[in-house]
Amino acid sequence: MSHFKLNLEDIFVIDKENKKKIYDIQRCEAFILERGIAIYGHHFMMSFHQRQTFFKLIIYAIGDSVNMEKHDLDGNKGLLLMGERQSGKTAYMRLIQYFFSRRRTYDIKSSRLLAQEFSCKGYEAFTPLFAPNAKAICLDNIGTEQQAKFYGSTCDVVYNTLEHFYEQRFDLTYPRLHFTTCLSASELEKKYGTGFRQMLKEMVNVIVCEQ
Repeated sequence: MSHFKLNLEDIFVIDKENKKKIYDIQRCEAFILERGIAIYGHHFMMSFHQRQTFFKLIIYAIGDSVNMEKHDLDGNKGLLLMGERQSGKTAYMRLIQYFFSRRRTYDIKSSRLLAQEFSCKGYEAFTPLFAPNAKAICLDNIGTEQQAKFYGSTCDVVYNTLEHFYEQRFDLTYPRLHFTTCLSASELEKKYGTGFRQMLKEMVNVIVCEQ
């Protein structure tokens, strides 16, 4: 038996006629708050700005097309969460995972860890990410990783990952790619180049995280 007051089945009702789930946003927020406290401790809370961010993430995750249109979100694109350090970007992506369908759920992977894996394995490090049956991926804290080297090969792992998913962008069955970063748009361009920023613009919905 769950020790939580709310479980996933408590935050929506089934519209049998249209065969759709209708979510109660207040219950969704209460669900997130419970899970946040369980994971991060009793200091976890949701400010006004954080509730606004979670609302956007919830409607994106559940595919609420009406509200996504109001907030200029594209369900065929991934997410880019931008914000200062300690603004909770990774926590957002971790806590919102519960709302995604099994087909659309994702793994969270540190960009630094991916760079370290490339330094140990070379291009084999990308095999689990690029496999046809791979889950979607959230590259966490992009911009903090060093350029990776494997013997004579040098690789910008974040650019390489984005470029691969960019090539698959018209295949709507292909997993989406998500990011978090503490860098600004101009800082991302400075680190990865103009081409990266242009690809990114086509690939993601930008959500700014405020505390």
